[in-house]
Amino acid sequence: MNPRNFIVVLLMIAMLCTAACTTTRSVAPTQEAAVAHDIKPGDEVTLKFMDETEQIISVTALSDDGIRGIAADASVVEARWGELHQVEIRRVSTGKTAGVALAAVGATVLIIGAALESVGPGLAGY
Repeated sequence: MNPRNFIVVLLMIAMLCTAACTTTRSVAPTQEAAVAHDIKPGDEVTLKFMDETEQIISVTALSDDGIRGIAADASVVEARWGELHQVEIRRVSTGKTAGVALAAVGATVLIIGAALESVGPGLAGY
């Protein structure tokens, strides 16, 4: 195998191993929908406001009136349900991520095995 191709394949495998599989789900902007979709403190959500602005927060509280959280700049964001057009919740899928990582490790083993076979018996001691 060409060393350049080998490096490219290893870089692609590394990217797959570091990328977490996530699911994004849209939720109606009501407390009932938030509770039904199990939004809880600590979850990362994207608030989509009626004026078409967006804010990503880490949820700290839900109430009958709205949702509260902390933005990336450490500011506190409070939004009333009526101000929101949509709430999107992102969740990391541990199972999918583990599956991708296992597939990447398996592919690496196969590639290394094929590369060692192509080197031949002359370097078998190394």
